Amino acid sequence: MTCIQNRFPCQSVRRYCVRTAAIVSLCSALIACGASTSRLDETNASIDALHESVNHSQAAYTQLTDTLAALETRQVLVESQLLDVAASVDTLQAQNAVLLEALKKSSKPKPERAPRPTVDEPPRKALGRVEWLWMPELQRYFSVPLDTALDLSVMYASDIQRFERDGEKWVRFTLVRNEWPTQVEAEFVRSDKIRYLGGTTELKGPVVRQRVLLNGFNDVIEFLLLPSKEEYPQIILGRNFLTDVASVDVALKYTVKRDAKNLSAEEAAEAAWREAKAAPVATPEPLPPASTPAPSASPNPADEGSAAE
Repeated sequence: MTCIQNRFPCQSVRRYCVRTAAIVSLCSALIACGASTSRLDETNASIDALHESVNHSQAAYTQLTDTLAALETRQVLVESQLLDVAASVDTLQAQNAVLLEALKKSSKPKPERAPRPTVDEPPRKALGRVEWLWMPELQRYFSVPLDTALDLSVMYASDIQRFERDGEKWVRFTLVRNEWPTQVEAEFVRSDKIRYLGGTTELKGPVVRQRVLLNGFNDVIEFLLLPSKEEYPQIILGRNFLTDVASVDVALKYTVKRDAKNLSAEEAAEAAWREAKAAPVATPEPLPPASTPAPSASPNPADEGSAAE
């Protein structure tokens, strides 16, 4: 101000200059205040962001604390259940020990059996190369060849069809005996090929089980089903039947007779004809040699004399 009074000696000019200087100072102060206000707003925004981040962190911490508390509760429950299971196991072990002890006390030592004397098994009966096979489920006899080279018995049938019954696989097929067809239904076992001692063939079909009766053997065996052919017999018995049952003599045929009560009239007549044909022819006994007539007695002389008279 002193500088202004010295430079401008006029009082009105001095007042104007003083006012101008005051306005300039006030403007400078306002500008400085505006900058400070802007910085304060930025600082407040940063503080708000920090508050929000802290709030998120507190929420996450609260959630983690609740999860940890739930896990601790579940752990306590599981430990309690494990203790109950361990107690049950101990109880069962104790009961088992008591039962074993009671069993040992009640059991008496069995007397030792004397060894059974070894007896040679009688030789297996020899079957012929062709025999009569009775099938109870079909109520029929079948003339079947016995093949020792065939691994699995074969059944040649017609109209082989697969179907399902109660969710299980079954097979339906037809057998013909004396021009009388018989429809059979059997449960499917598997699929297989014809196997011989020398190898296998490409012929493949379903395998079924059927009960058979021959020479005292009465059991269920497996048959491989194949399409029927005129030149093939309907049933061929293989080694799955013959093993441990019988041996085969190719010089024999029909060594096992059929049960008469299971035969029809035609089959009974055929059986009688076969037996008559197989029976040996009885040779007549030789006649005794012809006897020579006895020599006549010499004539009585007295008779001759009387005759002459």
